[in-house]
Amino acid sequence: MLQLAKVLSNHVVERYEKSKGSRYVRFGNGILRRAQSRVSLNPRFLYIGSENSHLNRPHNPLTSMVRGKNVAVVLPAYNAARTLEATYREIPLDIVDEIILVDDASTDTTATLARSLNIKTIVHERNKGYGGNQKTCYAAALESKADIVIMLHPDYQYTPRLISAMAYLLESKEFDVVLGSRILGGKAIEGGMPVYKYISNRVLTLLQNLIIGAKLSEYHTGYRAYTRRVLQSIPWSNNSDDFVFDNQLLSQAIFAGFRIGEITCPAKYFREASSINLARSINYGFGCLLTAVQYRLGKWNLFTSRIFSFNRSISNLSN
Repeated sequence: MLQLAKVLSNHVVERYEKSKGSRYVRFGNGILRRAQSRVSLNPRFLYIGSENSHLNRPHNPLTSMVRGKNVAVVLPAYNAARTLEATYREIPLDIVDEIILVDDASTDTTATLARSLNIKTIVHERNKGYGGNQKTCYAAALESKADIVIMLHPDYQYTPRLISAMAYLLESKEFDVVLGSRILGGKAIEGGMPVYKYISNRVLTLLQNLIIGAKLSEYHTGYRAYTRRVLQSIPWSNNSDDFVFDNQLLSQAIFAGFRIGEITCPAKYFREASSINLARSINYGFGCLLTAVQYRLGKWNLFTSRIFSFNRSISNLSN
């Protein structure tokens, strides 16, 4: 197989050098990707380029679909210029149809860098907050006809290499939401998570599981994947524009009966990785508990919060 690949590679390289501009060559039912001396197989197209040429690769919908499902990766960004390229380099472009970055009025060159990487870039004229940023992300992803939407922080804290696993878990139709959990692997602290954050995470998750009645390893990861149906069904536009947005959206998904899956996700903690200060962390914690209480009151029909005012049997509806 390798010998055949090399023969085919040499043949296409000659064609490429003659055309001087064609990056992709259709090649039967399979493709050969050549990057310097490396050769690998991938479906439908042949890609030829140098080690850094992936930075200029167009996102081709004919090669990127996961069994007919369009995959969009959304990047809610704020001052992410130092880590954006490292994040982008690890995104599996062979299955991703579109990458959308929303720049929340950054003061650095995040938007300029994103455009240089051929990333679809939306810039807020004013800072709308973490939740406000995600609202723009999801609206843009739905507009792009994405069937699977994966939210990844461009601060390089979460590895983009799990995008494929998350996408295929959703494509399997066994799950509607997939979370990249820092807790499942048992190495969060080894990865650099501050002890106080680890303890807070565990305590909050325990309380939320007790109140909501779920059994998640954590509610607070910033690495999430949703099916189109989830994002079309849940009124996430009613959610907070602050950090508790994630928690509200996950609680809404559970409220509606959607199936939640988790995978182990190693995380890195370093100076450039985004974080929130102690005061905002405390506010976030109270916001999470308030969300859990609102969830429980809604289930008991005692009080319906604005964020839970929707059909509880959404998940049972046909696609």
